[in-house]
Amino acid sequence: MDRAEALAAEDRALLRAFLEDGSTCTDLARIAGITRGRMRRRLARLITRVMSEEFRFVRSRVAGAAGDLGGPVWGPVWGQVRRAVATVHFLHGRSIRDTASALGVSVHRVRRHIDQIRDEFELAEGRGT
Repeated sequence: MDRAEALAAEDRALLRAFLEDGSTCTDLARIAGITRGRMRRRLARLITRVMSEEFRFVRSRVAGAAGDLGGPVWGPVWGQVRRAVATVHFLHGRSIRDTASALGVSVHRVRRHIDQIRDEFELAEGRGT
């Protein structure tokens, strides 16, 4: 659940209710006012995202850029906009369009940052970091 700290509050609460409190998909769906199948898909996507290496990489880079990690971070320091895009899109799971709207930047700029983050992730994975 350590990785879950980087999630949006609603997703973090949902994941905790499911994994730690033992709430069922049916219970969570009833509370959220959605079908059980939709809740299962939402939880599956959420767990897959949190457990991905891309999520781990972005989380460490965002935390490292903010000075929250003890060790050095490989690669150039991310600027404020790139950290914001990484947080909203990769950690909070928002779409490109929603990320652009939330940050007040163009969809093109968000796509460009996402591509650069993914390129850096692939380079880092190749280096074994």
